[in-house]
Amino acid sequence: MDAVLVTEVVAALLAGAAGEAGKSAWASLTALAKRRFGGDEDAVAALESAEAADTQHVVTVLQQKAAEDAEFAGELSSWATQTRQTLHLTSTTNIIGGNATIHGNAIQAGHIGSITLN
Repeated sequence: MDAVLVTEVVAALLAGAAGEAGKSAWASLTALAKRRFGGDEDAVAALESAEAADTQHVVTVLQQKAAEDAEFAGELSSWATQTRQTLHLTSTTNIIGGNATIHGNAIQAGHIGSITLN
């Protein structure tokens, strides 16, 4: 399981990323967790009541469960990868450095859709 990827996706979802699609993705994570460790009420409650400030706690619970259950770890990894793609969560690094000389504007961004510049 890629803990960085899971953290990125969970943090984005808890911050409200992608509106309804994000809510749907969170519901699918909660359903996955209930299927895998439904008897652990504390773990399920951590997901069901999570807010943006709880990101690290949620990730810790998921990591603990993934360490105990290799099948869950695989399912969680697949969920995170698919959710990242579905929500267009990408890791973008923009750098203007070295001896660069810029005259005018510079735009640095990840996926932003269509834009028109004049």
